Amino acid sequence: MISFKILHLEDEQENIINFQRTITRYNRQHDCNIQYEAVLTIEEFNKKNIKEYDAIIIDIKLNGKAGEGYTALNKMQKALERIPSVIYTGTDSQNDNKYALKTFTKGEDNVDEDILDFFVGIYKTGIMNILGGKGQIELVLSKIYNNNIRHNIDEWLNLAEEDPVKTETSLLRFIGHCLEDTLHKDCEQTYSTEMYISPLLNEELSPGLIIEDSHQNKFIIITPACDLAFHGNSRKSETLQLCSIEDVTKQFPGTSQSAKSKRCAAINNCNNLFHHLPKCKIFDGGLINFQGLKTIEISEVENGNYKSIAKIASSYLKNILARFSGYYARQGQPDILIDIEAIEHEIAEQSEVN
Repeated sequence: MISFKILHLEDEQENIINFQRTITRYNRQHDCNIQYEAVLTIEEFNKKNIKEYDAIIIDIKLNGKAGEGYTALNKMQKALERIPSVIYTGTDSQNDNKYALKTFTKGEDNVDEDILDFFVGIYKTGIMNILGGKGQIELVLSKIYNNNIRHNIDEWLNLAEEDPVKTETSLLRFIGHCLEDTLHKDCEQTYSTEMYISPLLNEELSPGLIIEDSHQNKFIIITPACDLAFHGNSRKSETLQLCSIEDVTKQFPGTSQSAKSKRCAAINNCNNLFHHLPKCKIFDGGLINFQGLKTIEISEVENGNYKSIAKIASSYLKNILARFSGYYARQGQPDILIDIEAIEHEIAEQSEVN
């Protein structure tokens, strides 16, 4: 059963009563268990333990003060809360607050049901269970601390004596590795959305970063991370190696069976020359062409001639780099003339003897 708890910041008692009635009816019709609690002021809101709730509804104009509800959203962000929130307002002001997922307008037909439908959709993604205040991430982090870090605390203490800043960065990186290892399950089938990080969380140049030039040509950086690292004030390399990302239909045009077979082989990564990047709303996808190599100065990206649009997640990038290396590591040999008939004749003679 779908079950979650909503906190509503709303200063009009009539709106609260109407929303409560809507939830009662919604629970009955959809077999849900949506719980609801409302507060009238920012002061009451601030006294609540936000982590006890799974979703937040914010009215922007409170007690005659326009934009007052933004205070609550900003406070949640500063407290690093990760509770899905929406704005529910009767004002005409634009939603310029980046911390709310969506804005709903009071008075529109069935708007209360629309808000509940939206939150149910959020619940189905797993966001409430994974990232919310009571989410799985908190449980996994506790597991990493208690089952691993706690037992190796002396090692981390020794590292911190040498360099506290680098140790903290190293620990954060290690926790990331542990998260990936702990959550690495059911990986036979994944969604294409998992493959791309966009908007970017890290603007640093790194392998797997997808960039675009002024003509909307897309490329993926394949330069090794060690060459992009800073040594003092400069990088080890001043250039980036790129592979072009091309449209599969332009690479294999036409409707013939041959064209369809070639497209199918490329999309299923059966063609060693290409690696397929699946399409989703985050990224249009395409084929990485291992022969479409290009070298540019790093300064071209830093000066804005290219823009970063997405990054390939590390678990997927490993396969891309392995296939790229494998393509260029091919040795091959000249074709050797072989007398197949002679071999078959020899095998037949040996069979007769035996």
